Formats: sequence, C-alpha cells, structure tokens
Amino acid sequence: PESVVQRQRDLTIQYREARVKFEQDQEVAALREKADKARSPEGRRAAMREYYRVLLKKIAASNKELAEKCKIMEEAYLRRLAQTRIEPTIPLEPPPTPEPLN
Repeated sequence: PESVVQRQRDLTIQYREARVKFEQDQEVAALREKADKARSPEGRRAAMREYYRVLLKKIAASNKELAEKCKIMEEAYLRRLAQTRIEPTIPLEPPPTPEPLN
C-alpha cells in the first residue's frame, strides 16, 4: 500500500510536470505575455487571474487525479492576487456638502 506522503509527492510531481507542459501552450503563453505587458497593477492582476484559470483548467482536464490539487492551487493563486490593503484615496476636490432643505 502506498503511503499518504508518497501519494502527495507523486501528485505534486505530476502537477509540476503538467504545469511546465501547459505553460508552453499557445493560449496560456499569450495570457502570461499579456499579464507581463500590463500597464497597471490592476490590469496585471486581472490578466494573471485569467492566466491561472485557463492554465489550471487545462491541467485538471488533462489529468483527473490532479483536479482537486488544481482547485486548491487556483484558490491559493487567486487569493494571492487579491488586494487586501487598499488605502483610501483623498480626493483633490472633495464632493460638495449637501444643503439641508428648509
């Protein structure tokens, strides 16, 4: 019987091999290039979200054993791209203060 640790190690190896293979896929490579050329941080994050979704969907479709690992990895990658600390911006011209009605 295969140990749990050995099974996890094998899945990780399969995942990495599949990732290397699919990173060379034309659609995935184009999405990565789009992310690298993004002009704003938000544009880069949006492109990277799409890149990870397509990449991991292709990996999961190619190997059903990796579907669960792909789901976990997608959640981790997307969580990493989320903005958690957004400072409030101070407007240059504050909005007008409403006048009370008499």
